Amino acid sequence: MTRISLRPSRSSLALLLVCVVAECTTDGRAPAHARGTGHADPPFGFAVGLYPETARRHGWVHPPDLREVQALHANAILLTPSWSQQDVRSSVLARDAETPNDEELTSVIASAHRLGLSVALMPFVRLRETEPGVWRGTIGPGDEDRWWAGYGQMITTYAALAERSGVSLFAIGSEMTSMSSEDRAWRWRALSDRVRAITSARLAFVANHDALDLRTPMAFVDVVGVSAYFPLDGDPYAAWRAHAARLGRFAAAVGRPLMVFEVGYPSRRGALGRPWDDVAGTPVDHATQTLGYAAATAALRDAAWLDGLFFWSWYGEGGRYDRGFTPRHKPASEVASRFLCFKNALDCP
Repeated sequence: MTRISLRPSRSSLALLLVCVVAECTTDGRAPAHARGTGHADPPFGFAVGLYPETARRHGWVHPPDLREVQALHANAILLTPSWSQQDVRSSVLARDAETPNDEELTSVIASAHRLGLSVALMPFVRLRETEPGVWRGTIGPGDEDRWWAGYGQMITTYAALAERSGVSLFAIGSEMTSMSSEDRAWRWRALSDRVRAITSARLAFVANHDALDLRTPMAFVDVVGVSAYFPLDGDPYAAWRAHAARLGRFAAAVGRPLMVFEVGYPSRRGALGRPWDDVAGTPVDHATQTLGYAAATAALRDAAWLDGLFFWSWYGEGGRYDRGFTPRHKPASEVASRFLCFKNALDCP
């Protein structure tokens, strides 16, 4: 059972101090001049899922209750609104039923700030038609100029929302492997310039775990992120120590703060070998998820290069029969809680 701590987090006390010294807006956020590149505490917490159509279909609480992640000692959340395209060859991006409306997203951000949680925003692209080996990392639009125009519209739309809402960290790309080649540097530079003209938030680019050598977009952001779905072969603890060492060398090479934007494991047998795959039909196995969390947190606990981390992801019912990523009502949540308590320098029971 998850224990709920009534102790205020360092991030909530920091927010109170900012509000006293710099004045806060009426929704509890610090004004723009008090945000930006200066940040008191690196963000450690959970990605929180906002998928209104899936929640409606399953009868899940939407949006998720942020007090649950606060109780697990998070000081931050990651929100990931998405637009979709038909398939990898499509050139048209648009909102759909799984896209939270802007009012809902703004409300969730305000709720997070009232709880003392900082907010990172990572818009991403979903494909409505997929098949094995085909995902947003393999996008190849038929009309690339048109695709970039739509992608730029999505990113700048959320950049404006981020600025209005006091978001402190904003990702301009997530797992865009096929669109990260050197010949697209001018596109990433132009997009970064547009976003910097809109928001004072720190900018990030999030690379997939197998695409760390595709570094073109990283030159135009303040923070580099990684989706850390490394396969864990053999001893998961030894595997994660090797991955952490590689990430340390990577951080030194790119010369940017490095964050783990996504790390998580589905609650299913075989998930350690394919942690990105939450649709395989293997049986429920919470011990596998817990082992993945334990191996990752043991390797990352004292990593000097780690500038923040989000567990993927807090969403849905969770519990005994859930095979998905969420650690909600599962043993992995206790592993996450202990890690967050340590990283956020709290005095936890």
